[in-house]
Amino acid sequence: MQELIVPGNAYAGLDAYLERHQITRLFLVCGNSIAQLPLWDHLTALEQRQNIRIFRFSDFRPNPDLSSVQLGAAQYIAHACSGIAAVGGGSAIDVAKCIWRETGTPDTPLLAIPTTAGSGSEATSFAVIYKNGVKQSVENCLPNAAMLDPTLLRTLPLYQRKATLLDALCHGIESCWSMHATPESRAYSVRAIRQVLEHAEGYLTNQDAGNAGMLQAANLAGKAIHIAKTTAAHAMCYRLTTLFGVAHGHAAALCLSALFPELLRHSLPEQAAA
Repeated sequence: MQELIVPGNAYAGLDAYLERHQITRLFLVCGNSIAQLPLWDHLTALEQRQNIRIFRFSDFRPNPDLSSVQLGAAQYIAHACSGIAAVGGGSAIDVAKCIWRETGTPDTPLLAIPTTAGSGSEATSFAVIYKNGVKQSVENCLPNAAMLDPTLLRTLPLYQRKATLLDALCHGIESCWSMHATPESRAYSVRAIRQVLEHAEGYLTNQDAGNAGMLQAANLAGKAIHIAKTTAAHAMCYRLTTLFGVAHGHAAALCLSALFPELLRHSLPEQAAA
């Protein structure tokens, strides 16, 4: 079962996690925007405070390519790291998951710290990577721990807020409709949808309560798709992001809105009621 870390005062929860897993050389997968976050100052001080060396890897882009994973895996091995942490959106977390698959064992710590409230990648056991421009799904890579810190969402631009909100909402709707849905996953789906709607205004206006609520909603939606998977709308949307640079959640919403009448027409009573 995945451990959910509470950041705590001065990231005490994060420090306790690193100490508990005896991580002395941490491979940090993150985007360049991490430098704007207070968490970065905490991480860069780890060597002085806990004798933990940080090796940063940022050589990837949205819709990451297999070559980035291979480069990251080579660096992880070269630095003899003992754990991986991902700080960022779905791309950073997916890259970290794939590096973990390439280099780690089931006992190797893999911590996901989302800085957006949409992908829910921290709660799923699969990742998306591209090989020669073709989308590949990688499975069996659930992070052993995730830290949900709403303060990391404060610098998120408005368009990304809108896109990630739509991503979480689409995950909730699609997992509810999925042919692989179970009573457990559908319960996560319904809770996620309700939380997205409840916290939408606060999230879009960058209020702390709204950020926290949307982060929880995205995590619930991630737990739902971890079990039920997504549907055709998500399968279709990746092409839009590749061809036109549309944000993933935006593309997912465009595809789902087109498919929505057809899904509703073929839905089971419990799906329509949800």
